[in-house]
Amino acid sequence: MRVYADVNRIPDAPPEPVSTIIQVGPTPPVGTSTPINGKFVVDIPDGVVVPPVTDTTCLINSASPDYLPWSIYSGLRDSFPAYQNVIFNQLLTSVDMAALDLVATFPFDPGPPARFWPSRCQVGRDVPPAGVAPGSVALLPENPYSSPPHPGLLITSTIDISLITGGAGAKEFVVYWKVYGMSDTADVMNYTSGSNSPTLKNLVEIPQDTIECFISVNGGGGYTPVSRLSPCVTCGPGTLVKLAFVNHTSSKVFLTAYAVMF
Repeated sequence: MRVYADVNRIPDAPPEPVSTIIQVGPTPPVGTSTPINGKFVVDIPDGVVVPPVTDTTCLINSASPDYLPWSIYSGLRDSFPAYQNVIFNQLLTSVDMAALDLVATFPFDPGPPARFWPSRCQVGRDVPPAGVAPGSVALLPENPYSSPPHPGLLITSTIDISLITGGAGAKEFVVYWKVYGMSDTADVMNYTSGSNSPTLKNLVEIPQDTIECFISVNGGGGYTPVSRLSPCVTCGPGTLVKLAFVNHTSSKVFLTAYAVMF
C-alpha cells in the first residue's frame, strides 16, 4: 500500500495541516509509472496492517497517537517476532536529514592499502534553514569514468543502540528500505496545433534489490552485506550501527525510507 501526501503542505516540524494526506492506494507492479506532480508517497510494507487514515493522521508529529510512521514500523516489527526493537527514518524533515552522515566513507577494498568510496548522494539543503523536499533523497548513478568506478553512496549517521540493549548491543538484524526510480516528460507547446503537454513527474516502481545495503555495528569500521527484510548476523555484537546504501546502476535511485530491527 501507499499513502500519497501533498508535497507543498508538509511542514518541517509539527503541527501539520489536516490536508497533507491526499489518498491511500495499492502499490503497483514493478515497472509501473505513477504521475507524482505535487505529491510524495509513504510506503506501507506488504503484510503490515495500519489504522485507517483519517483527518487526524499525521506524518511527522511523533508525539501524536495518530502518527502513521510508528504504526507502520511497529507493525513491521510485529511481523518479525524475534526482534523487539525498530528504528526508522522516513526522510521527510531536516531532523531526518541529520540522521545521515554526508562525510562518511565506505571501505570497499580492505587492501593494503585500504580504499574507500566517499558519499555520493542527493539530500537537499544542509545549511540553515536546513530542509528537504520529501521524496527527493537519492543515490546518484555510478560514475564509470573514475578509477575504480564510483557508485552512488548514502550512509546513515551512527545509531547508538547501547541504551536500548542494556549495553550488550546486537548481532542479529533485519533491514528494510524503499527505493523508486523517477522519470520526467517534457513540457511541450505546439504552436501549430495548439496542443500543450505539461511536464509530468513520474514515480517508477523498481525492484528493491536495485541497490545494495550493508550494516556496520562498530560505527563504520567494517560492514556486512544485508538483504532486504531478511535476517542478517554480524561477526559479533555491537552498539554503533550504521547502514550504507550503494547504487551501481546508471540511473539515479530515490530512497524514501529505511528501518533496522534488532
